[in-house]
Amino acid sequence: MELPPGEAVAGPYVALTRPLRLTMVISSLTMGGAERVMTELANHWAAKDWTITIIHFSPPGTPAAFPLDPRVAEVQLGLHRVSPTPFHAVVNNVRRIRVLRRAISETKPEIVLSFMANAVTLMATTGLGLPVIVSEHRGPRGELNRAWSVIREVTYRRAAFVVMLTPSALAHLSPALRRHGRVVPNALPSPFLARAKAMSEAPGHGSSDVPIIMALGRLGQEKGFDLLMEAFARLVDDWPTARLVIWGEGDDRDELERIRADLGLTDRVDFPGNTNAPEHEFLTATVFVLSSRKEGLPMVLIEAMAMGRAVVACDCEHGPRDIIHDGIDGLLIPTEDVAALADAIGLLLGDEALRERLAGRAVEVRDRFTIEAVTAQWESLFREAMGES
Repeated sequence: MELPPGEAVAGPYVALTRPLRLTMVISSLTMGGAERVMTELANHWAAKDWTITIIHFSPPGTPAAFPLDPRVAEVQLGLHRVSPTPFHAVVNNVRRIRVLRRAISETKPEIVLSFMANAVTLMATTGLGLPVIVSEHRGPRGELNRAWSVIREVTYRRAAFVVMLTPSALAHLSPALRRHGRVVPNALPSPFLARAKAMSEAPGHGSSDVPIIMALGRLGQEKGFDLLMEAFARLVDDWPTARLVIWGEGDDRDELERIRADLGLTDRVDFPGNTNAPEHEFLTATVFVLSSRKEGLPMVLIEAMAMGRAVVACDCEHGPRDIIHDGIDGLLIPTEDVAALADAIGLLLGDEALRERLAGRAVEVRDRFTIEAVTAQWESLFREAMGES
């Protein structure tokens, strides 16, 4: 991945040659992209004999959504609390900071890495003399109110590094944060990558005889599945056997089902729920579509490309442009442009040679997003944060 000079970890990347005591902090280990990424990183480093602890705020006994290496210590603090008023929010966060500070101290880490609990982690480690790296997975603007935006700006200045997923996201940080900002993308999960290579190269692999347009993600407004259904509605007359299959669950299911009915697509659009084997679903797809209004770094897009699918993605503010080379390994179209989305999908449905050409180049993401390539970047950051570079 091409990164702006001076704004990424300077290569060549130098991996650590000794085991490290690393404590990782996240709000939970339930289903989600950041949760899966942290689990993958923890498992990789545990296999190298690092001492890894993951601390999160879920109630004790909450199962992790993704397989966790038994060598990874997991500390569940039970600190998830609803804050009905600003006063309750202050009280709850003071308690989180106090309990988290004690938990981090007990692990005796050499370095702390935080995902999605960053401001609290930085406040909890004040005065401990520990280098703390924070990683943003929601984009630089996130979903924060003004008060938390100010808190984030102030606390992030204490971080050894502020890590963003893409150069475009890094560019939106304030100048003060950008001075110690870096770019490290997420990695493809190693088991998924192995299966992708094996399945896509197996004899007889390929899409369904029926044209299938596939999407996958949380059923929420930000994923733009309402736009995708509107685009599909423009194609159904020209493609009478085509189906749209949207995998995932979320709060907007009822609303999306209502839109499906209003568009007269009840018999043409499926919402089959979550899948534990997305690689099998990718293989049935003729075209994969990312219709998002906003993203961080959409791993589902990288996975679809790794499976050798022709892809169409909305060029939302962060992510897709850092993955797709438009017209070479996929198609980028303007965000929230239903007509352009319909045209791009229709183009791929009708042009098998174009699909095969794009898919043939799409699989190159397998080399760009390996766990080895990404952890080498993290380890270079760790060395620098600890003064070992």
